[in-house]
Amino acid sequence: MLFFQRNSQDFPNLPAQALRRSLVQHGPEAPWVAPRATRSPYIIWTISSCAGAVVANLSNALTTEVREEDEDDLLYSEEDEDLEQASLQALRGVKDQHQTSAVSPKTEGEEDAGMNTGNSGDARETKKVPAETEESQKELQMRFAELVEQRAVQVQRAATVMLVTQVVLVVIVGLIYAACPRYTPPPEEVRQQRGQDFQYGLCEGCSRSRICCCSFWCLPLRWAETASSVNFFGCNGPTFLLGFFIFELLIVLAKLPGVVILYLNYETESLPYFAWTCAAIVFSLALLVMQVLHRRYIRQRYGMENDTCGTCCCDCLVWIFCGCCAAMQEALQVEYVGEPVKTVGEVRGEVVAAVVAVQDGAYGAKSSGWNAGLIISNKSSSHFFSPRICHIPAHILSEPQYGDEFDEEEGDYMELDGPPPEVLDGWEKDEMAMALLANFQSEEFEGKKVMSFRDVAMLLEVLGLCLVKRSESPFRKDVDEQQWD
Repeated sequence: MLFFQRNSQDFPNLPAQALRRSLVQHGPEAPWVAPRATRSPYIIWTISSCAGAVVANLSNALTTEVREEDEDDLLYSEEDEDLEQASLQALRGVKDQHQTSAVSPKTEGEEDAGMNTGNSGDARETKKVPAETEESQKELQMRFAELVEQRAVQVQRAATVMLVTQVVLVVIVGLIYAACPRYTPPPEEVRQQRGQDFQYGLCEGCSRSRICCCSFWCLPLRWAETASSVNFFGCNGPTFLLGFFIFELLIVLAKLPGVVILYLNYETESLPYFAWTCAAIVFSLALLVMQVLHRRYIRQRYGMENDTCGTCCCDCLVWIFCGCCAAMQEALQVEYVGEPVKTVGEVRGEVVAAVVAVQDGAYGAKSSGWNAGLIISNKSSSHFFSPRICHIPAHILSEPQYGDEFDEEEGDYMELDGPPPEVLDGWEKDEMAMALLANFQSEEFEGKKVMSFRDVAMLLEVLGLCLVKRSESPFRKDVDEQQWD
């Protein structure tokens, strides 16, 4: 039995042999959705290498100027050290003289003798030492302040350049990555969802260089790819760039306050300093909340435990302490684990068997926009047609409007797809079913990718079959229920 996929554009033709092998492994009572396509690993390696080379060249250019300034500062600091040592020795000598005079005061005769022997010049010289020491200290303080200011400017410049460079490189890599082709993971590597937890561990992605390198070197890109695969944002069409820019924007907003704080003086600008610190905390928490909600969404989509305090705390801790490993685990779950579907009806005939199934897709289980699919498998040994996944978007399942015009001269309907179901009496069911399925496999049908409401009704009417469990049907209420009796 072939099971439909969430996005029919990703896998219009999945190998029947691989799907039959999966049914042998997991049994017919365990339906699953084929794995999603991902970007080519060779292109990822190329992009990563180019980005690494650009970063290395920029870092070399920046550190060259800093290294020259550091050499000047080193010579400057040696001169300051010599001057500081001389000043300390002078201060130490003056202090010892004051202590000696305080411990053993001179008598009047000694003072007179000293005056008579001409020691008045030495006394004047000792009084000049403190003045020279104060001047040297002021000079040292001024030079030290200049050195600190130069260091602060270097740190500000380096932080600003690093942030801007990171944003530009990540955006360029993301745009190139979005234009890369996709490939299908090997079917033999696909696992089926079992239990209430992720099928891969946090570190199992290290053995897959494609996912590991992308998670550690460009986390926004890897997270956006996973979020786009499960349609986390609930938008129609590809959402990779949307998730990529939202993730990168939150990262920039979380890091920007740290760069701005480097330009502030905490002693004179304490209020802006505190405000920017709070802004960094707020944006960091917003990024963490989005990551945890995405992880919880994957849990819910694969039927895992997702609404308990334990799982919420576990997801928060995983993203706080090992965000790259969390991104790897989510990517493995989405790309290499089959997604469960719910079978709501089954029809069988002499030639083919079909299953109508729904999937709790990106729009939520309580929404009317469930993804429904008609799954067709070949019951005969004929190789006239091969099984194919046929996906029925919910918006197509509306009030049937065939639009066929009966040509009275030719006595036939003008549409190539065949007449509507109500005039099928007298047609050979097997031949009609084979022709209908062959039409689905024809080259003219390649651009269609989906079965319309009329195609489904025709096939069911041709086979003379009916749906079971009609109360659980995912189709809209305005559909004529007589078509499904």
